Amino acid sequence: MKNVADIYPLSPVQLGMLFHTLAEESAEGSGVYVNQYTCQLVGPLNLALFRQAWEQTVASHPVLRTAFLWEGLDEPLQVVREAVELPWNLLDWRGSELQAEKLEDFLSCDRTRGFDLAQAPVLRLTVVLLRDDVCQLVWSSHHLLFDGWSLPLIWQDMLSFYKGLSQEKAPDLVVRRPYRDFIAWRQGQDTEAEAAKRERFWRSQLSGWGEPTPLPAAYSTGAKRVQAYQQQSKRITPEVTQRLTKTAQQYRLTLNTLVQGAWALLLSHFGGFGGGSSGGKGVMYGSVVSGRPPELSGVENMVGLFINTLPVCVEIQPEMAAVAWLKERQQQLLALRDHEATALTDIQKWSDLPAGGPLFESIVVFENYPAAVDLDLDFSVENVRYIEQSNYPLALLVVPGESLELILLYDTARFSSAVVTQLLAHVELLLSAFLERPIARLCELPRLTEAEQRLLKAPRQVDYPRELTIHELIEQQVERTPSAEAVVFEGEVLTYRELDEKANALAGELRSRGISAGDRVALCLSRSREMIVCMFAVLKVGGTYIPLDPDYPASRLVYCLEDTAPVLVCTERSVKLPSTTFPVLFVDDPLLNRDFAGDQNRLGQPSDLAYIIYTSGSTGRPKGVMVSHRNLVHSTWARTDFYPEPVGRFLLLSSIAFDSSVAGVFWSLCTGGTLVISPQRIEQDLQELASLIEREKITHTLGVPTLYGLLLESANVRQLATLTTVVVAGEACSRRLAQQHYSKLPGATLYNEYGPTEATVWCSGYRIPAELPRGPVSIGRAIANTQMLLLDDDLQPVPTGAIGEIYVAGDGVSQGYLNQPERTESAFIPCPSSLSPYTKLYKTGDLGRYQPDGRLEWLGRSDRQVKIRGYRIELGEIEDALRGHGSVQEAVVIARSTGLATGLKTGLETDLVVDNESLVSALLALPAAQADELLATVEGGGG
Repeated sequence: MKNVADIYPLSPVQLGMLFHTLAEESAEGSGVYVNQYTCQLVGPLNLALFRQAWEQTVASHPVLRTAFLWEGLDEPLQVVREAVELPWNLLDWRGSELQAEKLEDFLSCDRTRGFDLAQAPVLRLTVVLLRDDVCQLVWSSHHLLFDGWSLPLIWQDMLSFYKGLSQEKAPDLVVRRPYRDFIAWRQGQDTEAEAAKRERFWRSQLSGWGEPTPLPAAYSTGAKRVQAYQQQSKRITPEVTQRLTKTAQQYRLTLNTLVQGAWALLLSHFGGFGGGSSGGKGVMYGSVVSGRPPELSGVENMVGLFINTLPVCVEIQPEMAAVAWLKERQQQLLALRDHEATALTDIQKWSDLPAGGPLFESIVVFENYPAAVDLDLDFSVENVRYIEQSNYPLALLVVPGESLELILLYDTARFSSAVVTQLLAHVELLLSAFLERPIARLCELPRLTEAEQRLLKAPRQVDYPRELTIHELIEQQVERTPSAEAVVFEGEVLTYRELDEKANALAGELRSRGISAGDRVALCLSRSREMIVCMFAVLKVGGTYIPLDPDYPASRLVYCLEDTAPVLVCTERSVKLPSTTFPVLFVDDPLLNRDFAGDQNRLGQPSDLAYIIYTSGSTGRPKGVMVSHRNLVHSTWARTDFYPEPVGRFLLLSSIAFDSSVAGVFWSLCTGGTLVISPQRIEQDLQELASLIEREKITHTLGVPTLYGLLLESANVRQLATLTTVVVAGEACSRRLAQQHYSKLPGATLYNEYGPTEATVWCSGYRIPAELPRGPVSIGRAIANTQMLLLDDDLQPVPTGAIGEIYVAGDGVSQGYLNQPERTESAFIPCPSSLSPYTKLYKTGDLGRYQPDGRLEWLGRSDRQVKIRGYRIELGEIEDALRGHGSVQEAVVIARSTGLATGLKTGLETDLVVDNESLVSALLALPAAQADELLATVEGGGG
């Protein structure tokens, strides 16, 4: 064979790198495992001798003349060439402007070029002339050749060659054994006994660890792969570094142990699972070990790839003292050394984690490399940077020295630079905690940086008429704009004065029937002007209204009536009510003309209930949420603080039994806007809906993103031209919808609202910009007089990028659930004084995380509640209804991306599983009447 000096197999680590490199070749610009060393050479440098020194260095090191072959072979091989031509590039930028920017562009492009691994050498050198006495060296190579320990050894040899050439004498070189000696040694270790020993060890380490550790803020950001990896660094001051070193020595720990302990704790703040025997939270990450066996003579001076990456499984025991826990970590890391030659592919096979996925996605590299030798040359080496890129999305590189340097190398398609900045700040925070509080329990160590603590500061307070009721606010608006249009339905208009007069007349009738402050009045009305009049009238007499949709199944109506026990049911003669013993008032009776205006006594207080609205229930029982006047006044007034556009004409799309109706009704009537009520089921005719918006010159609307997306697709843009404010809520808003909106209606502002019924409709909002930031569409920040906290299972705040459950505190948090004290107690909990000035927290069951700028992302439910077309549905309620049918013995309902999947077991022992969003197919096993009733229950589940 021509030009072949040696052939031998790859080490397991090399095989893994080769596999990942070939797998990433299809991703343009991935640059996986391309390492880059760059520095400035300052002073008189003989470029000809410098190039010659590199050529001699490559000739003296077999690994630098190695190619990797795999095509047509049973196993890949590395082939050492007798001689190779050094890839050398000289660029002259002297006198060029913007040298720094040009250099960064060059370095980025150079990293993403990759290499032809079958052609040696798998490295290249570029020298850039910046000034007559300053040049930039860029040395790129593939990680298959050598590890970070080898880099200063190669550099030392190159400088020795350069010095020898300069002085015209033989270089003073260190004798180095070839890399093939390590390969041969390793092959000799692969005995059956050693393999069995390694397997037993790793199986014991990985027992009980069944899922990978989640990473912070990991989502597709849409970054171009041409700049797939970037890095950030943070230097710990020399004073703090010295104190850390002394603290480590005091407790017989290493700096490596302190850093790895900080990384493990940080990962636990972003998630984890019950691993190991203690049942505590556990995390797993990779630790890069030197892999240089001490029993191999001269290994410390060998050049090649020795490192290995091993899983570190860490149990987080909150009650354990930090220093005691760190000592356990050090013993664990020492135990790994006896088995550090194990191939990661073998470890993966012995684990309980799913095949095909990674054991971990973050690694820690402690770069304790040999010190450089000072050869007393005419030039100096300055501004050294070394980027060691792996296939892991997150790598913490630790460089010891007078100032401890922390470097995070990250995949820009997974992490933003702001998130990485936060991560580095957290590592520093935890290192400082080990320094200041070594004997504190882990649960007592700080979790939040100062910037994150500011997110927990007291909520922004805005004055609002907290001593008024909601109907008093409407009455004030009547005084201000009596002739303005208040309510419009199918062309019929009520001015504010007419609305007030009709409400007074009905209120008089209610008083004559004994309705007084605190009494509950059920409203089972179809959409009309009278529906709003009736709500207003009930509030005027101090009553609490209970909105019920006439289209609800009879069983749900009966349940809500029996649960609230209203003093009166207001309805219309066209509505078919289920048989009930409660008194009924037909509000469309023409004989109702009593006047209420003469009663000057104030009926109702801000602390009284304004309404009780039903949501789905996890036990099969719908929950009646009790909302006070103060809750409602706060929620409504916060809209005037948040939204800059005053309400012109608001289109009410939802039923009054859905809590988004509360936003539209009271936002409009308390600010002088016009409430336009849409006809029943207009959302099923999108053309008619678009025509209504055009005809009524609608400016404001609020609905679920799904419906709005369909409207944008079907409507003529001209029909939506009057819209100025579009609010979506009730389900996640997609980036596609936001882009679709601004492409068609650039003059209208799109908002994303979030909030449970229990927080009085909403608790956060986000003005979606036309130029969307990367990541999911945010739900924004908390509204005025409201606090939103992201807490873990121990009610501890989670850091930026970590997933936590959303808790809400503030003036909008409702009074709880009617007749369900246990459910109220579990959902409305006392608020720790350290977290909030409020005394009560509502546990939403929603998951979220903070973005670096303080905005919130919504990430779904922590329980089995789902949303269909904006309706909150508890799967347990559907199961309960199914079990109530005589032919169903057992029922299981699960959510799928395409809808709900329902499993039914009938009396005929027949299993039925279907997947259909409308649930119609799933209900074919039921008689038609019960199927229709259940479907209506699901679709009308409330807010």
